[in-house]
Amino acid sequence: MLLAPLWCAAAFLFNLISSLPGPAWAWSAIVSMLIALLGAALLFAAKLPLYRQRRFFTLGGRSVPESHRHLYYWGCRLSFTGGIVMFLLWLASILWK
Repeated sequence: MLLAPLWCAAAFLFNLISSLPGPAWAWSAIVSMLIALLGAALLFAAKLPLYRQRRFFTLGGRSVPESHRHLYYWGCRLSFTGGIVMFLLWLASILWK
């Protein structure tokens, strides 16, 4: 039930990306990279207290201090979104040839 809207959104986004002209496609790639980098920076900022405790290999939001969890979850969302858009841009460039 939940996957149908996601597939529709992905198909719409793929259709939108595949119809972009060259300069708009390049700007989309740059913006998606910046979104993913912002997400990675938020993840780093959220996990900084753990790094100071020398806990480097922790997974999930439960290990992050309560005051930094909102940064962690926003970092995950932004990184995932930027990665998906970059993947769709790559896929559209492969299929466009």
